[in-house]
Amino acid sequence: MSLTARMRRHVEETIRRFDAAYGTYEIVEKAATWPTGRYDGAAAHFEETGDLGGAGVWLSNRDGEVLLIRRVGEAAWTAPGGYINPDESYEETARREVREETSVECLLTGLNQVHVTTVTDEADPSRPELFNLSVVFDGQHLSGSPEPDADEVEAARWWDVLPDQLQHPELHQLPLPERTPSLTDDE
Repeated sequence: MSLTARMRRHVEETIRRFDAAYGTYEIVEKAATWPTGRYDGAAAHFEETGDLGGAGVWLSNRDGEVLLIRRVGEAAWTAPGGYINPDESYEETARREVREETSVECLLTGLNQVHVTTVTDEADPSRPELFNLSVVFDGQHLSGSPEPDADEVEAARWWDVLPDQLQHPELHQLPLPERTPSLTDDE
């Protein structure tokens, strides 16, 4: 079976698993052209691990704010997240990345979006297509204050209004959560 067929099957199997586990969520289909080195690295990674992609969390707190990060050297903000490790689920990836990038622990409460990106080689578009999955979970803050990982993350903070500069346009479509009263709030 070709690399493209195996990747397509992986995407379909993952989406079926998400359907069974989460029900309704949005699928965002995209196309991207990657430089040959990145394309080759992605193909090799899939051959080695059987997976290609990553996961992040649209993480909210009781005040109705969402946690966003700004990576080192970048001006735009994004949800915490990163690449999937071998033998790791997308859920495990999402929780690990939030913890590593922000020192915050979270509870995954649902699945918001699955981005399926069809990737072609910039130098040779006739090469087989690759498929990259990026998964965005909904999550609730459990503990910890945002502390950016200085190696990858320059800033991490809660937002009650989304900043203009977001790394992915789809983030503007995600709703800010409603404030959740706690037992100590006044009625």
